[in-house]
Amino acid sequence: MKKKKPNLSVSLPKVSIHPNLPSLCFSMVVVGKSGCGKSNCICNLVLKYRKYFKDNLYIFQKSPCETIKKNLIDNPKMNGIRFKSIIDKEGNNIISEIIKSQKEYIKRDEVPPFVLILFDDYYDNEILKIFCIN
Repeated sequence: MKKKKPNLSVSLPKVSIHPNLPSLCFSMVVVGKSGCGKSNCICNLVLKYRKYFKDNLYIFQKSPCETIKKNLIDNPKMNGIRFKSIIDKEGNNIISEIIKSQKEYIKRDEVPPFVLILFDDYYDNEILKIFCIN
């Protein structure tokens, strides 16, 4: 009589993952050393969500990044808008204006469009005031 070989296979539990992770709304920080692919990762993720953010993508960068420029700003599927500062020429805080615009939709009982605000190698104390203190 032959000995049966033991079953060494491992059965993994079935996990259901929503296909659109991360789900909307989300905040995300991507950190890594220079040249590791942070901008590429962000571009790929944003392009997956393009149906939500097209024409509502605001990019804040002190200096231009070719990857983001090519994929998110110059790409007609996205039409991202690049800003060098969060304060416009008239002295208005652009981020506060975006938030104010979203609140106006809600006041009118309308569903506001999805908006994506991307900070690429950008830091400003005003950002902390808007997102952390308020």
